[in-house]
Amino acid sequence: TQLYFYYAKAISRTDKDQAIIYANKAIAKLENMYSAFENPFRLLELANLHYVFGDKERSYNLLLNIGSRFAKSRDPIFHFELNANKANVFHSWGDLEKALKFRLLALEAIINTEHNSKIVVAIGNVARTYQLLTHYDSAIKYYGDSFAYMQYPKNTGTHAVYTLRSAEAHWQSKRRDKAAAMLNEVDKTQLKQGHLNLYMKLKKDLN
Repeated sequence: TQLYFYYAKAISRTDKDQAIIYANKAIAKLENMYSAFENPFRLLELANLHYVFGDKERSYNLLLNIGSRFAKSRDPIFHFELNANKANVFHSWGDLEKALKFRLLALEAIINTEHNSKIVVAIGNVARTYQLLTHYDSAIKYYGDSFAYMQYPKNTGTHAVYTLRSAEAHWQSKRRDKAAAMLNEVDKTQLKQGHLNLYMKLKKDLN
């Protein structure tokens, strides 16, 4: 089942039709075992499959069921993953306010653990959602907060992206001097093409 799942995700960008075939095999096997699952992470895996392959409504309904079934769990990673997945669904539906609510709950669940990588992701997701909601000061604050949890060289690329997004948020707030200063701190060698395009756009506008 896991092989179907990971293979489906691996080829989803290059061969969507074939990916759906393998995803459906994984979904069928998982759903046949659904009632027997005592591990909530396997159920989250099933919800994620529905999400990745387009059935957002089914994914969210399953997440609600999982949340109810394992409500008493004290595992912070479970509550982080559960709320992060809910946020992703609302984000995909264009409801950024609801997405923010669950991104904040995901952050609350994980912030007092030692799982720094997940904390960095959680803070970045909160920051980006604030930015998309045009709450630029909050976005900049959270991007800045994330740096304290980063580990190097592991998070070098993430540091570059979050610094770039901070520069963008300053630019969106018409604070050109701060945007330029922040942009100068970006290590552009760590950026992939999409973010590099944003970097070049800001660089051109701020020069």
